[in-house]
Amino acid sequence: AFYQALEVATRDQQPIGVLLFDVVGLKEVNDTSSHLDGDLLLRTVARTIRTIVRPSDVVARYGGDEFAVILHGPIAETAAIDVGDRVNHALQDAVADLGLPPATLRFGVAISPVDGITPNELVLAADRRMYHGDGTPGTIEPEHNGHAAADRVSAALEFSPIDPVGDHSPL
Repeated sequence: AFYQALEVATRDQQPIGVLLFDVVGLKEVNDTSSHLDGDLLLRTVARTIRTIVRPSDVVARYGGDEFAVILHGPIAETAAIDVGDRVNHALQDAVADLGLPPATLRFGVAISPVDGITPNELVLAADRRMYHGDGTPGTIEPEHNGHAAADRVSAALEFSPIDPVGDHSPL
């Protein structure tokens, strides 16, 4: 799924962008509303991402409350950030329409070859930007020397049980 597509894109030296999303507010939805509403939120995130990105882009659930996107083709960092912002705004509208407690997305962006040329380099760069910004949704920051991010990415890439979304299969 995601990792295999990322391996092909980097092996073929295709210019790509990698977006990692973290759902901010999922725990609160689970704790204050219900786990069914938390599941609904995750399905809503998946659908929202799929409606914003192009059909040729790869969307996957990356972990419990994380999603990943491969944006194919040459893409500028500002364009990738715009995609993340559009997804975040659309999600906020969808959450409000469903009557769920507020939730938003924090995201990080990496662009090949500027941020890396291997899957590990790209995912690590996006992960660092997502988790080591100032905590506000959509923030990306330059490199941060954090070993926790590297460990999390390494474990995810070794295990890699990422489910594709958009085909109405359970997340």
